[in-house]
Amino acid sequence: THLMATGIEAGLFAGIDKRGTATPAQLAADLGLHAPYVTTWCQTACAYELLDADGPEAFRLAPFMREILVTKSD
Repeated sequence: THLMATGIEAGLFAGIDKRGTATPAQLAADLGLHAPYVTTWCQTACAYELLDADGPEAFRLAPFMREILVTKSD
């Protein structure tokens, strides 16, 4: 739950959704966050199946996560 709340509040899920696929470095630059922390967050979210790996260093939202974690009306 904390991982999801952090991703919502920090704009990480929305940032990935906006780009479609993003590296942690891209997300950190977009959001003004510390890249190593974003990398750890992305890897953990991927392990919890909230994100899917799109190559060795890029991530995208897992199926249906946009509706659950990004779309405010849902």
